[in-house]
Amino acid sequence: MIRIRNLSLWQGDQAILRNISLEIACGETLGLIGPSGGGKTSLARMMLGIVPRMARWSGQIVVDGFDVLRAPARRLRSFRKHDAGMIVQALADSLNPHLTVGQHLHETGQDPHRVCLNFNIPVSLLPRLPRDLSGGEIQRVLTALALAKSPRLLLLDEPSAALDPANRDWARQRFAEGAGERAQLLISHDLELVRQLADRIAVMRAGELAGIGPAHVLDAPQHQCIHKFMAPATKPAFSLPSATPRQAETGGLVTSGICHMIGGQPLLRNISLQLPAGECLAVLGPSGSGKSTLAQILAGYITQPKGRIRWQDGSRPPRVALISQHPHRAMAAHFPVSEVLAEALRLAGDRPEAARIGPLLRDIGLPDTPEFRARRTADLSGGEAQRLVIARAIALHSDILVADEPTSALDPANRDQLLGLFNRLKRECDLALVLMTHDRLAAQAVADRIGYLKDGRLHPGWPND
Repeated sequence: MIRIRNLSLWQGDQAILRNISLEIACGETLGLIGPSGGGKTSLARMMLGIVPRMARWSGQIVVDGFDVLRAPARRLRSFRKHDAGMIVQALADSLNPHLTVGQHLHETGQDPHRVCLNFNIPVSLLPRLPRDLSGGEIQRVLTALALAKSPRLLLLDEPSAALDPANRDWARQRFAEGAGERAQLLISHDLELVRQLADRIAVMRAGELAGIGPAHVLDAPQHQCIHKFMAPATKPAFSLPSATPRQAETGGLVTSGICHMIGGQPLLRNISLQLPAGECLAVLGPSGSGKSTLAQILAGYITQPKGRIRWQDGSRPPRVALISQHPHRAMAAHFPVSEVLAEALRLAGDRPEAARIGPLLRDIGLPDTPEFRARRTADLSGGEAQRLVIARAIALHSDILVADEPTSALDPANRDQLLGLFNRLKRECDLALVLMTHDRLAAQAVADRIGYLKDGRLHPGWPND
C-alpha cells in the first residue's frame, strides 16, 4: 500500500532524511524506533505530504498509486480527510484552540457522546477547550479523531506517551483492532508497545535507516543490539557548568490549601505539601487528575485565589522553573536554539556567551554544532524540544524545578541520562524537584517522596493500582 523510494530531506545544509526506502503493506504495522532527533517524525509527516518550511527534498512516497509529494492540493486534502489518520507527538498544537472537545468530535460525523463512550473520553470534557485538557486527555481525543473515520493509513507518533497505564493498555487494544484492514506506522520509544503491535521493526538513526527486520528480534536475548541504536550520538558528561553549586540551605517548598476549579468543578482540593531543598517529590496519578495544573500553579503560571506557596525559610520568594509537558508551545517558534538558551542565561544574570550555551547543550545530550544552534524550535523533534526546555530550565539557577512529564518524548538512553542529571542537580545544587509523571521507573530513579493525585487530593505513597 505504501512505497517510499530514495526519500531525502534537507533543511539548509542539514540532512534530516537520507535516502529512505521502505514499504508497508495493507494489514501490516511497521514499528519505527531510534534515538530522538533521528528523523522519525519528519518521515511520518512527509507521508501525509507535509514538508517543512524552506526545506528541499527528493524521492517518492506512493500511497495506493499516487505520489503524496507531487499530488494536487485537492487530492491531498481528500486523502488526509478520508483515508489517513495521524496521532501527532506535539500534543499542544494538535487541536484547534478555539473549538471545544465536542466540536472536534462532531467533525467525525458521529454523535460526540457516542464517540466519547467508544474512545474512553469522559463526557464531562465535551464543553472544554484544549487549554483545559491534560496531555493524556488530548491524546485520547486525537485517537478518537484518527480512528473514528476508519483510515486506510494510520500514523502513530508516540501515541501512548502521555497516557497513564490503564489508558495505555486501552489504546494498545484500539490500535490492534482493525489493524488488518489498514497500513500502520508506529513510532515509539516504548519497546514493549512496539513488540505487541509491530509485524516488522525499522531502526532510524541520524536520518538513515539502520536496518529493517522481523518484530521477534525484540524478544531475542541478543536484542540489546536494538538498544545500541537507541543510544544518543553524544553522551553528556553531567559537568553541570550551567548550574553553580551553592551552599546547603535549610529552605524548601511549602504549599498549603491549594484549590482549583475548571468549569465550575473542583480539580484540586486543599493541596498541601513540604519538600526540603535537595529532595524530589514525584506526583503520579491518572490522566486528567490535575498534575499539569498543579505544576503550572507551583510555577506561577496559574494565579491561585486560594492557597499559599512559599520558600520554607521565609526570607525570600523561591525561584521556580517549569519544564512543560508541551515543549513546542513553551518556546517561541521562530527562535533559534541559541536564543532560547541565551534568553534564559540573561534572566539568570549570566552573560549569554556562546561558551555558556555549549555546555548546556552537551549536558542534556543535544548536539553543540553551529547548524543545531541555528535551528528554529519549530523544526525540532519532540525529544529535541523536550531536552531544550530542560536545558533552559537548568540555566535559570532555580530553587525549585517543576518537571511535567519530562521523559515522555525521550528515548531510553536520553531518559536515563536526564534522570542522572536530575539526581546530580538535587545533590550538588540543593534543588527541590517536583516531578509529574506516569513513568514509575523515572519516579523510582529520582524521587525521595511519592504522592498520588486522585479525586483532587494528594495522597502519600504509591497508587494501589
